[in-house]
Amino acid sequence: MLFKLQKGATLVEMLVVLAIAAVLFVLVYEVFVNYNRGQALEKSAAAVVAVLSEARGKTLAGRGAAQYGVHFAADSVTFFTGAVYNSSDPNNKIEHLNSLAEIGGINLNGGGNDTIFNKLTGATSQYGTIVVRNKNNPAQIMTVTIYQTGLIEIK
Repeated sequence: MLFKLQKGATLVEMLVVLAIAAVLFVLVYEVFVNYNRGQALEKSAAAVVAVLSEARGKTLAGRGAAQYGVHFAADSVTFFTGAVYNSSDPNNKIEHLNSLAEIGGINLNGGGNDTIFNKLTGATSQYGTIVVRNKNNPAQIMTVTIYQTGLIEIK
């Protein structure tokens, strides 16, 4: 009795392989999306700290004999020169946060959205916290604390 060798795959075999590949893709995609959201939050909080540190550092260095500050908005932080924020100043440097993150709370002493550092000491009277949160999961937050001394901490 002769057996015929079958070459190729049946339709059922192909569908099983495609179903397994689809399940694996969904699992990997979900892990990637969650990782990307977490990284967006961390990078956005780090960007806020970097801009604050730059403003304090330049103020302490006496660069241009000026004060420097940071203005906070929902989706960005702006580095500015002077004791008052002027949105139309062409020298402002705007740092946009990742599109998956936002500033969800600005709690500064005296209210307002600006922190300005004092010459010589680097201290500020606009100290408090800035909450950076994940837009898709508002329970995921990182808090940037600005101390009265001008030091900055991220949690």
